[in-house]
Amino acid sequence: MKYKDQKELVDGLRELADFIEKKGLELPFTYYSTPVSIVQRFYADDNDSDGKVKQILAKAARTMGKAEKRIQFSDYEVIKKFGRLVELRFETSRENVCVRRVVGTKEIPKRVFVDIPGETVTEEIVEWDCPPALLSNLSVVDD
Repeated sequence: MKYKDQKELVDGLRELADFIEKKGLELPFTYYSTPVSIVQRFYADDNDSDGKVKQILAKAARTMGKAEKRIQFSDYEVIKKFGRLVELRFETSRENVCVRRVVGTKEIPKRVFVDIPGETVTEEIVEWDCPPALLSNLSVVDD
């Protein structure tokens, strides 16, 4: 991270902490057990044969010191917790970090999904109308 980016992140987090300290009881937070996460995901292109993503993730893990490793579905995550409700998480696809090994095979029934002529299902076509009063004091930012 560049110094300027680090400073902007730290300043923004302090501003957020101050805001939550002042107005947090008025906000509809329902955290219970879901932490606030700062997440950085690393993507690899098809030519990541040098293991660049693996090296980047390893550096992040070393820098964080004591952290949790979590593998779920196809993701590999390194997580450092700050109290019960805040975490810093670096993640990537498991294939960018782990080595895939075939350890056996199994036979499963083949499934084929096809359209059935003459049979249909009803699917809703939906539009959303949001009450303008709810949004009256917000600035809208379009990307």
